[in-house]
Amino acid sequence: MPHPSLSLSNVNHLALSFQRRARAAASGDSPNDTLEIVNGLYGMARKDLPFVVPVFYATLNPSGIPRLLAQVNAQTHVNNFASQTILQLYVVQALFSLRGISFLALRDMIATEALPDLWDRVVPWMQFLDEYREHLTGVEKLPQDVRYSLWLYLIRFFRKHEAIDKSIDFSFGLCVVVGRAWGHILAAKDKVEVIEEGLRDISQLVGFWFRKKTWNAAAFDELLVGAGGSRTHLASLVIDHLQYIVPSPETDITQDKILKLVGVVSFVVASINIRGQHDTAFRDALFSQGLVAMLTTLIIGLCFSTQPIADIQLKSVLGAVTDYLSADPSPRRIIECGSLLPAMIVCAEARLIPVTREYLVELLQNVLPSSTIYASVLGWLSAALYEIDENLTFDTDDTEVHELWKSFRALAEDRIQTMHKSCYNPEFGSIKTERACDNLECNKLFQKADLKRCSACLSVLYCSQTCQLADWLSGHRWGCAYVSTRRDEQSHLTTRDRSFLRVLTHHDYLLHREQIAAETTLFIQNNPTRSPRMYVLFDYTQGACRVEVKPLEALDVFDPKLRGLRYDAERAASNPRKVQLHLMKIASGRNGVELGEAKKERIWAFPLQCIAIDSVGATAGASNSNYIAGEVIDSADDLMNFDGRMVH
Repeated sequence: MPHPSLSLSNVNHLALSFQRRARAAASGDSPNDTLEIVNGLYGMARKDLPFVVPVFYATLNPSGIPRLLAQVNAQTHVNNFASQTILQLYVVQALFSLRGISFLALRDMIATEALPDLWDRVVPWMQFLDEYREHLTGVEKLPQDVRYSLWLYLIRFFRKHEAIDKSIDFSFGLCVVVGRAWGHILAAKDKVEVIEEGLRDISQLVGFWFRKKTWNAAAFDELLVGAGGSRTHLASLVIDHLQYIVPSPETDITQDKILKLVGVVSFVVASINIRGQHDTAFRDALFSQGLVAMLTTLIIGLCFSTQPIADIQLKSVLGAVTDYLSADPSPRRIIECGSLLPAMIVCAEARLIPVTREYLVELLQNVLPSSTIYASVLGWLSAALYEIDENLTFDTDDTEVHELWKSFRALAEDRIQTMHKSCYNPEFGSIKTERACDNLECNKLFQKADLKRCSACLSVLYCSQTCQLADWLSGHRWGCAYVSTRRDEQSHLTTRDRSFLRVLTHHDYLLHREQIAAETTLFIQNNPTRSPRMYVLFDYTQGACRVEVKPLEALDVFDPKLRGLRYDAERAASNPRKVQLHLMKIASGRNGVELGEAKKERIWAFPLQCIAIDSVGATAGASNSNYIAGEVIDSADDLMNFDGRMVH
């Protein structure tokens, strides 16, 4: 039995003329009377409004929907005027009834206990009118932006009552309506009131359904359908929503704007957070639409907001961005962040440090320093630091954060200088390098552009087909697959970034050459009976380069993670007077999901080849006899005084 407040007998409390109209409307075939009742609500005494609820409860009886659906299906085959008229009559009456309920709900005229019964009649009509909107005559009585605003308000109104919230959360097809509404509301850009109210409703609803701990997978699938059918469509709606609320970093984020943001921010954080991984394809779609740059803009706006709840949102958004970068500090991800450095400077203010400190430390200590090995990131940093010098000052009372900023900035500026000194051409975005022919019996030096690649691994370089054949027979035949694996591991990098890794390794080799020579001498002294089978490790995982000489036997080339190094390790072991194995260790995210957990690392090989002076610029067949005397490098003096060139 429905709640007593929904009994039609309650209309007896109304004026006699209104009673007649109410009973006529409740009969279900008088849309004009229903419209008159809705229009009459505005002038009705407040004490009488609850007695009108039963009228709309009666007019929204869903038992007639199957018959109307049959008429809709029949219309697709036969154009029946009488059928269309009857269909329009019920459609218009349902629209007016739903508007009437929204009027009464806004004024708190509906008994809480009656909401479950009333919802059971509202939702079937709402879904029917939405699903078949293109086939229903009369639905245009309400413009679609107004209609979707009405749907959103009704869903949010019923959803906020505990007696019915769980029922709404599992209402089949409801999120399809919300997804469609989202698109239509954002499209109504000339109707400020409609879009403002609609985005507030949407934010609250997606915040209810999509959180890190309460992700509703079925509702998400429905939301995709309503948004347009794909994750790209839904991601576009999310970005448009955020950009409408915060179009620039200077946006004044008021309490009203936060209400329109909080649910969508919760949805975004749940979608991209690596702790959740609810839908990785949707996460990738968000990133492809420019989410990270949007979030950095939002961070700056939240920093300047005076609203108390803004700090909570700031912590959530900054945490999500830090988490994203820390999980995989690749050049593409760093550059996507747009205004990250200005955002960090604003976040370092004394008022915000209690909220932002954890994330600033992670960014300045781990994420950003380890990314300064890439030319593309250095180009981005160069522009960002110039802009900061023009407009901002890093000013914080936190000593550790301030020292980390100074250390990071010094490292970044040093690497930028290295990049520009290394024949870097900013106009063409290229780095010119010299390379030696990879046939060690030739080993002559050329401009890289004059050498030809192995067509299989696309990594080793030769000055002629003769050298390629000779090297193939002497070992590249079995090593080609290993080298190819190494190139695959670098495929996410641009050619410019890969080239600069080699340049940076060579720069730091020259910078630490005395240290390497001293450690090499010590290694030889400790191993006097054998050849100096060793390698040099250049560790960039903390940003600044740390150099260490290690025994080659300690390198497990059969480890699947190091399989691409086996070829270079064998060449170095077999030709110690011509090749020294230099390995570059870089940060590659982290193993766990929490900040500060063990880091993942990658190791790439940049073998150092010893080139004799009379081989520099030589043509095929010229002598290359002036290598270091003897079969092995047997002292630090040999390394420091060798009359030749060292190239990576």
